[in-house]
Amino acid sequence: MDGRVGIAAALIFCLSVLPASGQARKYEVEVSYSAWTLAPFHPLLESRTETAAREAFREALGSTLLSSILSPLSTAADFGGSSGRSLIATVWMRLGRSPFSIGLRADAFEFRLPYTIDALETVAIIGFPVVEIEGRSVGTVRVRGLGGSVLGQWTAIETRRFDLALAAGVTFFPYEGTIDQDIQATVRTPLGDTTLSGPFDSTIAEARRWSEDIPRAILSPTAVIAARFWLSRNLGLSASVAASQGVFVSGGLVYGF
Repeated sequence: MDGRVGIAAALIFCLSVLPASGQARKYEVEVSYSAWTLAPFHPLLESRTETAAREAFREALGSTLLSSILSPLSTAADFGGSSGRSLIATVWMRLGRSPFSIGLRADAFEFRLPYTIDALETVAIIGFPVVEIEGRSVGTVRVRGLGGSVLGQWTAIETRRFDLALAAGVTFFPYEGTIDQDIQATVRTPLGDTTLSGPFDSTIAEARRWSEDIPRAILSPTAVIAARFWLSRNLGLSASVAASQGVFVSGGLVYGF
């Protein structure tokens, strides 16, 4: 009995990794739409976006209030749930009749990260407080860009109507964006108070001039699990989950030939 079970398992495995007779497609072109969230991770793109928001807040206060004393300004931030979307196009080329393929992917992406930043700072001279700074920024960072990926794929299961594949590679994320913020701040001194109020919007490009910790692009590893449901010999539906700078859940169309 054990021997027959082992033989059956081996046959099932071989059938799963070998292309179905007459069904091997040399090329596949896939177009999909993806919902994107950075949760539950805290990827580099998110942390650099948070840095941009903090720098925009400090710069707005420093350019309007007492810039000479704001350099050590410390902040406490609450960054809310991120959300985004991507439009993805991928081309796959099968390596011979093996279950392995290589692919190139391009995606246009955007996401938004709402936040609240609070600052409370006291400047003292010889132990006596002379300036108190209190401020709050409520805003949203909006990021957009065009990314590219190089991927390798293994088709673990392939039948006439269904494929299941695992892919991995690297993704290049160049990005830009805007920082929308509404600031309320007060500087209190023995000579009187100064108030700052209103929108002080900026861009990520400007934030890069204020901080070297905000790169122009991020290189990230990518892992994907994808399923395809073939409606005909050449046309099918695709669904996938990818982890890179966050989690991407995608659905779209695939054409194989």
